[in-house]
Amino acid sequence: MTSTGSRRLAAILIADVVGFSRHMERDDAGTLARLRAIRGEIVDPAIAANDGRIVKTTGDGLLAEFSSADASLRCAVAIQRALADRNALLPADDRIELRIGINLGDVIAEGDDIFGDGVNVAARLEALAPPGGICVSQAVRDQVHGSLDIAFVDVGEQRVKNIERPIGAFTVDFGGARAPVRGRSEARAVSIGVLPFDAGDETLARRAKAIGRDFTAMLARCGSLVSVTPMSAAGEVAVRYLVEGDVRQERSGIVVDVRFLNEASGEQVWNDAVSLPHEDDGTRNARRLHGLAWDLSRALVGAEVRRLTGQPPEAPTPLDNVVLALALDRTEPDLRERMRRKELLFEDALRRDPNCVPALLGLAIACDARFTHDVDAAREDLVRRMSELTAKALRLNDTQPVTWLLRSAALMYAGQWQASLEACARSIALEPYSSDLLLHRAWLTMLCGRPEDALAVVAEAAAQGSRPNAVQMQVTCEANLLCGRCAEAVEAGERSLGLSPNDEFDTHVCLVAANQRLGDKVKASYSLEAVLRMHPRYTIAIHRSRRHSRHPQYLALVERHVYPALKEAGLPDT
Repeated sequence: MTSTGSRRLAAILIADVVGFSRHMERDDAGTLARLRAIRGEIVDPAIAANDGRIVKTTGDGLLAEFSSADASLRCAVAIQRALADRNALLPADDRIELRIGINLGDVIAEGDDIFGDGVNVAARLEALAPPGGICVSQAVRDQVHGSLDIAFVDVGEQRVKNIERPIGAFTVDFGGARAPVRGRSEARAVSIGVLPFDAGDETLARRAKAIGRDFTAMLARCGSLVSVTPMSAAGEVAVRYLVEGDVRQERSGIVVDVRFLNEASGEQVWNDAVSLPHEDDGTRNARRLHGLAWDLSRALVGAEVRRLTGQPPEAPTPLDNVVLALALDRTEPDLRERMRRKELLFEDALRRDPNCVPALLGLAIACDARFTHDVDAAREDLVRRMSELTAKALRLNDTQPVTWLLRSAALMYAGQWQASLEACARSIALEPYSSDLLLHRAWLTMLCGRPEDALAVVAEAAAQGSRPNAVQMQVTCEANLLCGRCAEAVEAGERSLGLSPNDEFDTHVCLVAANQRLGDKVKASYSLEAVLRMHPRYTIAIHRSRRHSRHPQYLALVERHVYPALKEAGLPDT
């Protein structure tokens, strides 16, 4: 006799290994051994601790059942956090990542197995999850929202294979940047609520909803300083700032107006608009929307700086320290003093809250600045510290492009070139519409001794329509110098100084070499004076010791195109 099975409501968790075939092809025995260890040390204990049961396993995944959405998500977060900690200690090729999907739905039980729509949806959600991440259904989000130390990022309604209706999907931010705010001293991010975007007419309602959702997701990826919450109405969640917008139709396309408000006073802090032409294929318009989100995030920093400097708090929180450190960029002209005071603020923040991700990243940036500008700093100590800070920040929150960007820089300084490029690729995958991230990839590519490829990436960033900036010109200057194209190097270097005349030490060094090789000794002497004015005891030996990269191909190019010219221009050897 055939049993039709019994029906019940269950929380279903499906996990799958990212790139399983690639791992097996490279090292099948080692991969299986690592998977057994992960199951025994991380996955199975987490399932048992949350009263779940493993329904079945495959070579590269498993299906587990829980009695509640809360229990299933607690389990998933514990697994991904533990696995991230484990991977941080391993070489890139030995790291195993999981994708996890969770659904709360109806299942059919037959013996120990379960089937049905609830399981199918969980499988589709797993495929939508980022590597090392978690994707959940609307039902799961509604059951656990606010009860765990996490945040949800709405990725919209997804149409997936073999399921007719669209699925509301949310990725999970389970890092430290979104702790529940039980008291002011515990806040780890500035809270922003985003209201639904209004449509100018009913025919635009669907488009306005999609634009608002995309903008919210982009804003959430603008850095660990902000915690973004989609809201259906003002007052739904306690936040410091509100974002509202409207979408209207014009002859050439759609115009998106965005306003940034102080939630308590209702005062408008900032507003801007962007036009999205009809004829665009979607990519350029997405970049325009991304630029608007970044402009808003900078407006938020300005608003927080004004708030704290206007009425300095008697007892600054760790997050206040981060904002006060950022304020020094506007108030402290002396570079060395600015770096020193910033480091003190970040270190104090971390003493009081070791898991404050904005402070971890801020201190990593401060280490990077000292690495670049302080010729007397202990290079290896700075690299080690920057590596520790970025690794911890990733363990706490790996959803921010800037965290992966800083991690890639730390890995480059440590000589882990392939891992550095992989981390950079992760940052671009999280935010594919940022020309700044492409320029970082160009910089890394150049430091791997591939200046021609670096210039191609710079051209790719320029093709996105971004305005030239000092970083773009600085990379273009050094890459052309390493290719032996000194006239192009001088042109880009001078443009870099025009865009950012302060603190462009490395550009002046490149201009010394490029002008000397062109035979323009007057300009070479002028740039050398600028170098020695900033660092009076600077020598070629110091330049060698403080290079960002020790990649053999890069060093060979520097020895060929830079050091002989610096010596001819009069920079001492030692």
